[in-house]
Amino acid sequence: MIRFRLARGGRPSDMPEIFTLPGIWAVYLATGGYPRKIITFCHQIMLALIIQNRTRAGWFLVRSTSRRLMPGLIRKERWATVGLLTVMLLVIVALMPGLLNGTKSASSLKPAEKQPEPVQNRAAVIESVVTAPVNVVKPVVIVTPDVTPPPVQKALEVSKPEPAIPGSLGYLKIRRGGTVFRLLREIYGSIETARYQALIKANPQIRDMNRVWAGESIHFPAIPVKDNPLPPGKIWVQIAQKRGLNEAYQLFKDYPADQPGIRLIPSWDRNDGLVFSIVLKNGFAGEAEAKEAIRKLPEKAAYVAEIMRNRGQDAVYFAN
Repeated sequence: MIRFRLARGGRPSDMPEIFTLPGIWAVYLATGGYPRKIITFCHQIMLALIIQNRTRAGWFLVRSTSRRLMPGLIRKERWATVGLLTVMLLVIVALMPGLLNGTKSASSLKPAEKQPEPVQNRAAVIESVVTAPVNVVKPVVIVTPDVTPPPVQKALEVSKPEPAIPGSLGYLKIRRGGTVFRLLREIYGSIETARYQALIKANPQIRDMNRVWAGESIHFPAIPVKDNPLPPGKIWVQIAQKRGLNEAYQLFKDYPADQPGIRLIPSWDRNDGLVFSIVLKNGFAGEAEAKEAIRKLPEKAAYVAEIMRNRGQDAVYFAN
């Protein structure tokens, strides 16, 4: 069915297969063989191939996608594996006494010791040993030439590849009552047409962005902007910084509504990589005013809040 769908999508038949046999087996384990689940799941795998710049979907890529989309299934498989190992251990314990008894009975059958042959004329044997000529072996002196080993060539240092700007910010699940346009504004800061079109292209499994079910995963591509979304000349307060989109968005949504407004700003540079900063919407004229605003925040937020430092010149922002 996977090959048929790829052929219908315009993939030439003479090109190498995208899904390996272990990858196809992993798809079957994740979907149970249901056609609709296979189609939706394979769309996510193709998207992962594009993001990771890979050409083949093997066992590990399919399993990583299923862990991300269907954590409950992986949990069930783990329990099944634990159950199978437990049964095998019980069988081994049950068979152990019989194996030990067999080993003891085999070890008890010792071979008969060989009796020494009698010496008929002990005196004659001793005399022949004493009078036998002794060959003196002269020591052999081995001369090794003074050969200086060739100098060891230094191993070529493999230069680390330059970190590249990411192509994806991550995935979020639609909450009950949420909309794609609201997520666009909260993640990117605006609902520009170009961003909306990029979001549609990154989520081919969604036919209509206006009708998205709660719990459905949305992929947010990394779309760089030209300028820093935080205007210079002001002091900005950062109340949190996270590495993942899910964690940052959860904190963003749980922030108390009666507190000063906040916004989410994803950015990247060579030193810190991709981070998600949550900052107060309004900047401050001076550092003292910013510190006073931090003091008035809720206790947990004030404990980790700080004046936001300037990122490097290579910083790339994905919100405006």
